[in-house]
Amino acid sequence: MAARTEDPTAEVTDLLQQMIRNACVNDGKVESGGETRSVDLLDDYLGAAGFDVERFEPQPGRSSLVARIEGSDPDAPSLLLMGHTTYAMLGDPRSLEQARQGLERLLGPRPS
Repeated sequence: MAARTEDPTAEVTDLLQQMIRNACVNDGKVESGGETRSVDLLDDYLGAAGFDVERFEPQPGRSSLVARIEGSDPDAPSLLLMGHTTYAMLGDPRSLEQARQGLERLLGPRPS
């Protein structure tokens, strides 16, 4: 799970690094993606933060997560934030390795 810290930038960076390392790549095939790795991470992270989490798995290994948290103002409108836990591989398969190398230069090396 991502480390919770007093520094929100470090916490977000740690979570992002872990998601990138999960290498959930969607190459267009139904069986690709492997989102379950990132859904496991986000389920633990958001669940520990007090969110109600619900998982969906329309295909084996292709999980999605819905996380809800009650707001403090019952009269306020609802807010939806939506994102993806995969990234698409474009062109030459070597592009994934090049992207990983660039991200590691930006975010730091993988822990052993």
